[in-house]
Amino acid sequence: MRFSLSETMGNYEHWLEMGVAAEEAGF
Repeated sequence: MRFSLSETMGNYEHWLEMGVAAEEAGF
């Protein structure tokens, strides 16, 4: 499988946002 840079960065930003949301929720 081959991942494009933009797709990889999009996933990274998505998980980064999920992590921030989890911290704000107290997880």
